[in-house]
Amino acid sequence: MSLVIIVSLLLSFKHGYNKGFVVELFNTFSFFIIIFCVRFITPYLVKVFNNVIPSSQISINTHLYNNQINHFWYSGIVFLFLLILGLFIFRLIKKPLIFLSKIPVIHLFNKIIGGLLSFVIMYVLIFFILNVISVVPIPYLQQLIVKSPLSLLILHQTPILSTKIYYWWLN
Repeated sequence: MSLVIIVSLLLSFKHGYNKGFVVELFNTFSFFIIIFCVRFITPYLVKVFNNVIPSSQISINTHLYNNQINHFWYSGIVFLFLLILGLFIFRLIKKPLIFLSKIPVIHLFNKIIGGLLSFVIMYVLIFFILNVISVVPIPYLQQLIVKSPLSLLILHQTPILSTKIYYWWLN
């Protein structure tokens, strides 16, 4: 799991480096706009999922009660679905901005800063995915996280997000 995370982060940096700062800045703003919107839409859609998806019984996060685990799991699924949908919509909007990354004067700076922004976005996305996987009732997936020091580090030591996610998804 750690290797997959490292490769994903490196590929993300390379992608951002190739796209450039302007496009990645648009990606960053759109990503945070999407997260902000999805954060407020998720609780309403979770009520629908409570009636459709069966409850889970197994979890790495033992400090949560079963009904909280189910609610957290549903919130995570809805959150990730809406996040991916939002990213797809903003991807269609950004296509006209790609030509700006080819401006020769700021080319290298544009590429390096673009790579860093892309890296940060991928890190946050990995954080959310790991949180959903951590409560999925499939022991194999949970063991992948437990055996990966990098996964545990991301889950428990990410500044601000590690403490806020429980508040966001359980309230």
